[in-house]
Amino acid sequence: MPRKVILCIMLCTFFSLPAKVILWDLGGVLFEPDKIGVALEVGLESFLSHAIFDFRSPNIQPVLFDVINHLDQDETQRKDVAGSSHGLCLPPIMCKWQAGTVTGEEIVQQSRPLIKKLYACDYFDSKAQMNLIWRCIKAMFNPVVLARNIYPAEEGIKLLQESYRMKNKDGTKTHRQFVFSNWDQISFDIFKGQHMAIFRYFEEIVISGHIKRIKPNQDAFEYLIETFHLNPQECVLIDDQAVNVRAARKCNMQAVLIHNKDYQQLRSDLRSLGVIP
Repeated sequence: MPRKVILCIMLCTFFSLPAKVILWDLGGVLFEPDKIGVALEVGLESFLSHAIFDFRSPNIQPVLFDVINHLDQDETQRKDVAGSSHGLCLPPIMCKWQAGTVTGEEIVQQSRPLIKKLYACDYFDSKAQMNLIWRCIKAMFNPVVLARNIYPAEEGIKLLQESYRMKNKDGTKTHRQFVFSNWDQISFDIFKGQHMAIFRYFEEIVISGHIKRIKPNQDAFEYLIETFHLNPQECVLIDDQAVNVRAARKCNMQAVLIHNKDYQQLRSDLRSLGVIP
């Protein structure tokens, strides 16, 4: 057999080796927010009042994030900033919240005088919009409210379980499975206690609020690699944020992006990497 053909086969075999460590993001991959539940926590009447009397869309996330952006103008936080489930950049203070350097309670306390100041400057469309923003902030940074309004994504959990059950010919597990996700420490600890049956599938749980580092910043990936003595080339990240996928690839990891809850495409991408059969 010609040497070039042998070399080609060897290279193809090398690059199709299955990942030994699967790094699972949580939100948008294995869990989803209960939007109706959150709306009920905030108060449906607040959304209806804003939509009917202000003639505005009930989607207030852009305005909400803009208000929160006023809480912290630290431009150094805007490089490689984390993203939201709607593709928006997280405000700097929310990155600090997920990194565990600011608490949700502190954000709520800082928000009250800010909202009053913005209202006095005619920032809001109406008093109804101001009240809605205030109630949303109180709900989203309340760890108990946050933890009870997130539910397992059925297709994501099925994929996790399938990966967990995979074994080599000698009976050893094919993959090691880690959580690698941005989440504030307080609400995550509450949330984890409510879903212990799912978290038993993981060997390690790495949360930004615990390690004081967030994706996509390189120091979060370096912490993961160094702490658990991982070979980046044996890792694959599954994430719903393109910025995190790019960061993983910069660290020589494989990475797969799940977009718009397309688990069929996710399965196809993982098969192409040799992660699942």
